[in-house]
Amino acid sequence: MFRSLLITMVGLLMVASLAVAQGPAGRKATGEVYRQGSTRQRHAYDYARVLNQSGRESPTVAKTTVQENVQLIRQNSQAATKEFAKLKAAEPDNKPALALVDSIEKRHATVVSMCNMLDEECKKGDAAGVKVCQCCVTMAKELDAANKDAEKLREALKIEPLSDPLKEDASK
Repeated sequence: MFRSLLITMVGLLMVASLAVAQGPAGRKATGEVYRQGSTRQRHAYDYARVLNQSGRESPTVAKTTVQENVQLIRQNSQAATKEFAKLKAAEPDNKPALALVDSIEKRHATVVSMCNMLDEECKKGDAAGVKVCQCCVTMAKELDAANKDAEKLREALKIEPLSDPLKEDASK
């Protein structure tokens, strides 16, 4: 009898500890993961815009300029994908959130494929401005759509938007 009571108590303690782990600390961790992913995604978008502008301003874009920007776009897209993938594990029963993460991952895969195309273009030397712009427009469209999906994801996960440090009370 004592043994079954002990096993029951241990079981209850384990369930209680899981409930605490899913509580405010779990919500905070989910918010941090979301913010890291969405920030990296916005950085990729910004680098795509910068590279696009280089392609618009010149018939060719220096190989090093393309390579540096493509590396940053790829790194940020892949880092965002990893962060958003963590949300799948944290919210396995949240079907709307899972669908949004899947959509974001597909968009990031398209961005990486455009990066690969630009890598191939650089094997010939400086890249054609038109080719750079074509790839960057595709990347920007995908990342813009991913940013919109990320905003829907934030709402589905009930994560507070980032506060504006310039508008908040520093005494808090």
